[in-house]
Amino acid sequence: MLAESDLTLCLPPCTPTFYSDAHKSWSTLDLVFATPRLADTVTKCVVSGGFGSDHRCIDVTIDITLGKSEPPPQYRWRDTDWEAFSKVVGDACETDRVGERAQQISTTDDLEALVGDLLDGYVAAMESTVPVAEKSAFSKRWFTADLKKMLRELNTLKN
Repeated sequence: MLAESDLTLCLPPCTPTFYSDAHKSWSTLDLVFATPRLADTVTKCVVSGGFGSDHRCIDVTIDITLGKSEPPPQYRWRDTDWEAFSKVVGDACETDRVGERAQQISTTDDLEALVGDLLDGYVAAMESTVPVAEKSAFSKRWFTADLKKMLRELNTLKN
């Protein structure tokens, strides 16, 4: 059954976990199993005192440290050169590959392949023509260039 379930024993084999007062002997009754993926994260699996119980405690330590992920880049769509963007998208749509796929759509796989090619064109246009915003802890998405211009005018009129 264990082989079918693909489980791994985390506690070392034959580790005594139970003390029988009647027989005055130790037995291995308590076991710790894990899937292979979880077993890779087990850093410690040992028995400790039983706190007055006939069963000893089993301490299992699992490393669940998450890697730090970088947030995706934020694009400044307001500052996009739309003519250049349109040209890159147009060039991507006019390739022979896209044209051939557009003429021969007969299955959902054909349609998905065409959509994938079109999305590749849009992504290429975005990466080449849309500026990437610099990360700032103080940035406010609602603070546009027009608002900045109006704020300058207001401050000029105040002074």
